[in-house]
Amino acid sequence: MGAKVIGIDISLAMTEAAKEHLPKIEFRVGDATSLDFQDSSFDLVVFSFNGLDYPHPVTMRNQAIDEIARVLRQGGKLIFSTHNSLALLFGWYKSLRPSKLMHRLKHIINGDIFLKETYIRSPSSGNTLTYYSRPSKSISTLRAHGF
Repeated sequence: MGAKVIGIDISLAMTEAAKEHLPKIEFRVGDATSLDFQDSSFDLVVFSFNGLDYPHPVTMRNQAIDEIARVLRQGGKLIFSTHNSLALLFGWYKSLRPSKLMHRLKHIINGDIFLKETYIRSPSSGNTLTYYSRPSKSISTLRAHGF
């Protein structure tokens, strides 16, 4: 449809799998905190699967946001998803498995859901820390970085 698409992932295995399934699209191994593109290179950046929630500590997450802002053209768009800390409280119906319910209860009891932003260890992926914030915090962070 006329768009030039470049896919980036920090994992070589993921980029190789993507190339296998979509051979007409360019895929590169890369780190969102240090993008190998000139300023104002893109009209659109899509950061999928809550990927922006995994750079740790928050300074690295902010560095990724700065890099995205740098490579976007003026008026460009960022599409992303993120973890909402309030979902730990209101998403109870997704926690019917005992391990997920206990994970949510732990972070409700220790007060994580009341923080504007925090990192929480994922119960299913070992030591992976995941960024959670309130929507208002996500909006203020993006505005502080030029969005």
